[in-house]
Amino acid sequence: MRNIASLTTLLIVSLGFSQDKYQVSIDLTKAKNDKVPVEISVPKTDQEEIEYHMPKIVPGTYSISDFGRFVVGFKALDKNGDQLEFEKISTNRWLIKNAALLDKITYRIEDSFDNFSGYGKNKLEVYHKV
Repeated sequence: MRNIASLTTLLIVSLGFSQDKYQVSIDLTKAKNDKVPVEISVPKTDQEEIEYHMPKIVPGTYSISDFGRFVVGFKALDKNGDQLEFEKISTNRWLIKNAALLDKITYRIEDSFDNFSGYGKNKLEVYHKV
């Protein structure tokens, strides 16, 4: 019993030393014009620059999706809400400068359900007559 209490205490104390985590907020009730706001709180870093990536390919889909093409209004913000300098270096990548000041990343995601042009043909339709 004493060992369990000691182990539980150690576990609770060690949680206080855990690393910062990413926190993502997606509020579907604030969607406007088929765009959903996304807010990502990021852990602190001592790096001068960092890259933010969106997936190009999702395993199992067998097609290039380039999800970064759905991102609108990308912003990198410090804790005061001031915008940090960034550069979009490809469809799916953003280089954020002064990353040590970065507090959160915000953007809106466009509706992708009415735009299937980047997903290739439906495999069912290609291999079977529907």
